[in-house]
Amino acid sequence: MTTDTTVEIVPTQPEDVRAVQEVVHKTWRVSSPNAELGITVEDIDAFHADLLTDAALSARAANIRDPKPGEVRLVAKTNGHVIGMCYGIELEAANKLSALYLLPEYQGKGIGYRLWDAARLKFNTAKPTILHVATYNAKAIAFYEKLGFIKTGKEWQDEKFKMKSGAIIPQLEMMRPADTL
Repeated sequence: MTTDTTVEIVPTQPEDVRAVQEVVHKTWRVSSPNAELGITVEDIDAFHADLLTDAALSARAANIRDPKPGEVRLVAKTNGHVIGMCYGIELEAANKLSALYLLPEYQGKGIGYRLWDAARLKFNTAKPTILHVATYNAKAIAFYEKLGFIKTGKEWQDEKFKMKSGAIIPQLEMMRPADTL
């Protein structure tokens, strides 16, 4: 796996919030539409509209300034511009990788792996790590499998992923076992 040495992985700062949300939105616009399920780009835009308001961005910046215990927030930057992000949190029984997004034009260059590796080192690696991903996002599932995650067999639909059209993005759980020495 090759890496782009001009990319730095650093802790997320409050001033990165808008760029982080834009990375998430742009990535979703490519990975989340699904004609079979009736999930459109317009659905994705509507889903993210509230996340890009000044109030939402201000709240996220406040969360970065005053993080919860065990939170991991990282960004990948090139030439000072955010091109990727990773967010996770250590829970009692496991680590949860809540988000790992990289702009499509930077995917396949080892940067996502670097984001995960930096986050993993901040987690309690004696615990497993879980994540949730769209059941139909084969590219993301394959990426996570390369990182050592396996499908747990748990799948569901959560109302929080209900689109304007009424379609719901189905989720599946993946888990990476705890590191053993």
